[in-house]
Amino acid sequence: MLDKLWGKHTIDRFATDYNTKCSRFNSKCWCKNTEAIDAFSQNWFGENNWLVPPPNVVWLTLGRFVTEAVEDSGIGEDHPLHDLVDSFSSRLLDSRSDSTVRKYNYAFKKWKTFSHEHNLTYLPASPIHVSLYLVHLLDSGATYTSYLIVKIKKSKTDQYRAGDEVLVSKGQSMACPFDMLLKYEKDSLFFSIDGGMSVRDVHQFEKDRIQALKDEGINIQKKTFTKWANAYLEKDRIEIEDLFYDLADGKILMKLLEIVSGEKIGKPNRGMLRIQKFENVNTCLRFLITKVSFQ
Repeated sequence: MLDKLWGKHTIDRFATDYNTKCSRFNSKCWCKNTEAIDAFSQNWFGENNWLVPPPNVVWLTLGRFVTEAVEDSGIGEDHPLHDLVDSFSSRLLDSRSDSTVRKYNYAFKKWKTFSHEHNLTYLPASPIHVSLYLVHLLDSGATYTSYLIVKIKKSKTDQYRAGDEVLVSKGQSMACPFDMLLKYEKDSLFFSIDGGMSVRDVHQFEKDRIQALKDEGINIQKKTFTKWANAYLEKDRIEIEDLFYDLADGKILMKLLEIVSGEKIGKPNRGMLRIQKFENVNTCLRFLITKVSFQ
């Protein structure tokens, strides 16, 4: 159907030898019959490109596509409207709601974790591996509509028992009431005689929930800084997945400071040994002291 709308596609830019949609293709790593390892190093002009990029290079792909489409329309790099290309790409990506993006990201991370646990390649993924993952979800009873029903024993405002149930839906945060209640129903050692939670349980539940909210706040800050850092690092095709781990050796941190400041800090150590990691991080701290006033 797509070939009927746009003409026959001539090359698949993000593929492997077993999932390519065209006879010609580019791949992330070497495989049989690939024309090039890096699709971004190739000239896309004059080709009817099949583009289904991995999530981490959607921004680069969209930017490349928009740039070539704008220049093909007669607006060259010296044209004043060419400066709007970056904003064009950003607005296209922002057109999808944040909640939808979060749901897609959550589902993709579950697939990525499953792949690591079973020594599978999550991107590009084998169709049979994805099928096995879906069967695994079905067999394990996974669902996106999990909830708890809390029964209300007595209520003066509801004599006809029309509202004697409260639904608690499963969320995705660390402080999700659904997960917290299940945890205490399973692990708590102090129950009242009628099967409910004792005063001690309630106090412990609230204490742990407060701690979970604090942890979630730290996690949000971590994600926010990771997103901010990746916005700069993508220019050098570097991506941070785990903030604490990826910045531990100081090499990416030095690159980030150079991009943000526009200055050269120096060549980092290899970062293999503990002392080398300390030296790289200390170099970053000494640079920051010259730029930022610490009280």
